[in-house]
Amino acid sequence: MIPDFAEMYGIEATSELVRELRAAHPSGIHLLRRNIETPDQVRELVRTLTRELGDGLDFAVRHEGGAVTPFVRGVTPFPGIEALEIAANPVLAREVGRAMGNELAAMGITVNLISEGGPMAAEMAIGLRCVGIKVGVGAVVPDGAREPDEAEGIALAADVAREALRIGRDPLLLLPLASGSRTGLILPRLGDIGDRIPIPVELRSTAAVLRPRIGASVGVLEVAIQPDDRAIGMAADWAQAQGAAVFCCFDAQRFPGQRRLLDALVARCGRLVVVTIGNSADADLAGARSTVVRTCGFQLCQLLAAADSIFESSVVTGKQR
Repeated sequence: MIPDFAEMYGIEATSELVRELRAAHPSGIHLLRRNIETPDQVRELVRTLTRELGDGLDFAVRHEGGAVTPFVRGVTPFPGIEALEIAANPVLAREVGRAMGNELAAMGITVNLISEGGPMAAEMAIGLRCVGIKVGVGAVVPDGAREPDEAEGIALAADVAREALRIGRDPLLLLPLASGSRTGLILPRLGDIGDRIPIPVELRSTAAVLRPRIGASVGVLEVAIQPDDRAIGMAADWAQAQGAAVFCCFDAQRFPGQRRLLDALVARCGRLVVVTIGNSADADLAGARSTVVRTCGFQLCQLLAAADSIFESSVVTGKQR
C-alpha cells in the first residue's frame, strides 16, 4: 500500500466504506484491479467518494501499459515502459504519457504510480504531469488535460510497437522469407486469459486479426495457452509440414504447456522463429536451429500493430485450424 493512501475492496462506494474512509483520513485512495470494471464505473466511484469525503482526496492507479495496469478494457493498450525504453524516443514517450494521462484524468484519477527508472519512464512522467497527473517529483499542469482521443492513442501504441521492434531487430529480418514461402504461424489463444491481461475484444481471436495482414503464404494455427499433449503433438506435426514455423510463445515460465510445445517444435522443425511475449525473454528458450526475437515484454496486440512492417503483403493468407 502507498503511504497515506487507503486501499479498498469492491467497485462501489458503500455507506460502510465511506464511514471507514472518513475514520481513516487518508490523503488518497489507491485503486487496484479489484476496484475497476470500466472507465465509466471508475468515474462514478471517484465522483461519489469525492462528494462524500471532500475535494482534496487523490485517486491513484499504477498504469504503465503492457501487463502493468489495473484496466482490462476501456483504455488504450499502450506498450509497457520496457518497450518505450527500447524505442528510446523521448518525444514519443512524452506523447504516450499525455494520451495516457488524458484517459486517466477523464476518470478522475489524479496520481499514476509508475515505476521510477529509465530515461523514457521519466519522459512519460513529464507527459503525464503536463495533463495534470501527479507522478514522481515535479509540478503538474492542473488544467492541461483534454478529452481523450481514441484514434490518437491507437496510433501512438502502434508507433511504439514499430519503433521498439525496429530498434531491437529490423522487422524485415524477422521473417526473411520470399513471397509465397510456406510458413506456419502458431499463436497462443489469448482469449483464454482475456480476463487477466488488457487485450481488446477485437484482438482476442488473434488468428482472425492476423490472417488478412500477413503477406507471405502463411497458415495460422491457434493453440490453447495450456495445450495438452494431444494438442502439442498435432501442432508439432502441422509445423513440421511447413517450410518454416513461427511460434509466438507466451510466458513459458508461467504456462508450462507453452514450454512443452516449444520443446516439441524445437525437436521437430527444421527452421523455427520464436517470438517471445510476456516474460518469456530467456535467450536459451530455443535450440540452435531457431531464432529468438524478444517483443520487449509488451503484449501480442502491440506486435499485431507492427504486422505491416514485419510481413510482406503480396500473397493472400491461407487458413488453418
